[in-house]
Amino acid sequence: MPVEAVRTGMFYDGLVIRCATAEEHARILAETGRVGRSDRVHILETSDGRADYVVSAAVG
Repeated sequence: MPVEAVRTGMFYDGLVIRCATAEEHARILAETGRVGRSDRVHILETSDGRADYVVSAAVG
């Protein structure tokens, strides 16, 4: 899975990984210069409200 953009930390308390909402997807692709692509955006959320992401071209 080629990763196109990542923003992650080192410690995740109560980690939940989910697909980005349509709004999050559009915002993150705009922030990373990936607009107009069909990249996948996964949100890494913690129990304390922190949210990081992984943008990839495919999921495997």
